[in-house]
Amino acid sequence: MDSPPSDQTQWFAREGVPHEPALRAWLGRHHPALQEELADIVQESYLRLLRARSAGPIHCPRTYLFGIARHVALGIHREKRKISFTPVNELPEADTIESNGNVVAMVTHNQELALTAEAIRQLPDRCREIVTLHTVEDLSYRQIADRLGLAEVTVRV
Repeated sequence: MDSPPSDQTQWFAREGVPHEPALRAWLGRHHPALQEELADIVQESYLRLLRARSAGPIHCPRTYLFGIARHVALGIHREKRKISFTPVNELPEADTIESNGNVVAMVTHNQELALTAEAIRQLPDRCREIVTLHTVEDLSYRQIADRLGLAEVTVRV
């Protein structure tokens, strides 16, 4: 025997679900680079909307839902900026140096990138891990020390 839908379920069906087509269209227009993450953004937005509703009344659920979706999408954009799965030496020139820069500056820049990448590759495993955590994940020396179980002084050295 099925139990009747809860107040939360009824509220969500009435105040949340009807806005999904408009939310998807809005996200598609304002965040076209996130097409692959669209379903995840909508799902996370619904989850946060329901959590907020359980904490108290929401006077304008549509506005609140769109605001949540905006914050979720911006968070994904920030994460994508931090983490690049493309090696630096494979990025198009436009992403690594201004296209109007002179040839000498471009060549110098590319050489410096190659030397830096090679120097990092030659580091011992633990040192390379520390450099990566500090530069790529932007962790502090204290956070790295805690994560790796090392003294902060060791990480700094």
